[in-house]
Amino acid sequence: HGRRLALRSRSPPRQLAPVDVDKLPPGLLCLPTTAPRNLLVEIPFTASDVAALELTVGLWERTWPCYRPPLRPSRPHLVFGFNANISEPQHAAARARVEALMARPVLRECFGRVALESAYLSGSDDLYDKRRLDSNWTQGPNNLFYHFLDSAARGGYAYMAQLEADIVPLRENWLERMQCVAAASRAWVVGSAFLSQCAHKFVGDAAQCTELGDEIKFHINGNALYAAGDGGFDAFWRHARTSEWRAWPFDLALHLYAQQLPAPTQRALLPKFVHDEFIVNYGAEPLADAVPALRERHADAYLLHSSWAMRQLRQRGAAGFRQIGLEPLPGFEVAADADAGDAAADGNADAGA
Repeated sequence: HGRRLALRSRSPPRQLAPVDVDKLPPGLLCLPTTAPRNLLVEIPFTASDVAALELTVGLWERTWPCYRPPLRPSRPHLVFGFNANISEPQHAAARARVEALMARPVLRECFGRVALESAYLSGSDDLYDKRRLDSNWTQGPNNLFYHFLDSAARGGYAYMAQLEADIVPLRENWLERMQCVAAASRAWVVGSAFLSQCAHKFVGDAAQCTELGDEIKFHINGNALYAAGDGGFDAFWRHARTSEWRAWPFDLALHLYAQQLPAPTQRALLPKFVHDEFIVNYGAEPLADAVPALRERHADAYLLHSSWAMRQLRQRGAAGFRQIGLEPLPGFEVAADADAGDAAADGNADAGA
């Protein structure tokens, strides 16, 4: 019944040309890692996210992830992580579309292995209610994250990077930069706090722009690097998952669980949670600046997390691309269905922050 599908690059080994260090893009000056399975990139998705995945891979083709020729002899792996059972008949169309993506040259050249795997979630374990009418409203994204984090650990990976389908690449070689960060880090979580000026909160029909609560305003967003292979982090996240914060989005649960530990332990954990500009998180808030201005503001940033930006691309087509300062992507010039765009762009577990 096909638990997983994997594609391995069958291209003949290429003779790596000498690399001119003076011409390397910023952020890529790190020692190449030869360690196997140093990094797994995981993209969680549901059936409603497939169109967003297609847009994501299209953006990767325009903003090529890896250096040519690859700087690192051990290329990272990629997994598309499906929430349910991708082999079930009702998901045949979604599976076919993702399998087509897996054969695209950008994935075959930049990743050593590309896989499509299922988390087999169902019922209340797969719940995601954006209206938050149920106390377990975010169990689906939480369980999807923990499933693949555990799988990465069992697979022998040092780090797992979770990248949802609302990530816009800012610069080429973003995968090289992410691998540099992972190779040099001893932290448990590496990513970005919420960088927008405020978060909109609806009071009745009126939207109020407010600061995040004091207890969560510095948390690292879920699109981040995680030390899957670190035994200390493994024990930490398993405790956080079953703690009093278990019903919260997983990134907040990790943050809040650490905050309630004894002060000496909190101080010891400070180096384990690192804010790094390889990714910048603007959540669901409208961007005040277009992508070119964001590149100037964040000189070391390679990836942008913005469900708002992805929504513009999905719902407004060519006009959306121009609004955020990008040339329209062939095949995506026409606006998609608005409801489908909402489902795809807003599927992040922390509701934007």
